[in-house]
Amino acid sequence: MKNTITTILICALGLSSCRLVSVDTHTMVDAVGHTEYHIMYQQPPVEIVERAGELYARVQVVEYPFWRKNIIAVSSWVPTTEGVDWREFPQWKYPNPSDRISGPIYIYYGLDEDTVNILNERHRLSLVYKKAPEHVYVEASDWMGGTKVAMVPGVPSCYLSKRNTLNRALTPLTYTLKVADPILSVALTLVGSPIMALGYDLPKDIYYIVSGKQKNTRF
Repeated sequence: MKNTITTILICALGLSSCRLVSVDTHTMVDAVGHTEYHIMYQQPPVEIVERAGELYARVQVVEYPFWRKNIIAVSSWVPTTEGVDWREFPQWKYPNPSDRISGPIYIYYGLDEDTVNILNERHRLSLVYKKAPEHVYVEASDWMGGTKVAMVPGVPSCYLSKRNTLNRALTPLTYTLKVADPILSVALTLVGSPIMALGYDLPKDIYYIVSGKQKNTRF
């Protein structure tokens, strides 16, 4: 009987989920005065404009608060039909339309060489890339001049964000926390994962082994 219990305990520990605890405190500070531009999925025809040898796309966007990660999240592996996958809890939440700050509005998005090549191939254009745009994007209110050189149905999706003066002032604190977060993540993983395995996984695994029932995906 003792050997049976020992065998069950060893098997249960082997079946216990391996967890990783991630800490992202720096995103909380980085969210201050930080907003994002999301390109509209239903995009009206996009103008490609050349200004001083730089190519920009006039795209329609919606402005959202900076979408930050969960401050503390637990990742756990789960079996799938294709092997093993990782799942995170709590799950990230994408912004809802009601979360938006403003929009839709227009901005001029600077095109790099790869994007220009994609547009040429996708739409059979002959755009000539001359030099890198000076700005990643220019708000329509600040746009000065330019010549329309093409019209396309859309452009490849991109990530654009803007930061105000307060956000830039907090940059030293943001980077300090960014350095500390991996250290905290390792510490919490080393301490928390065994506790969760012994306190949660082990009793559950013993139950499933003894009862013969199939385990559900869980954290």
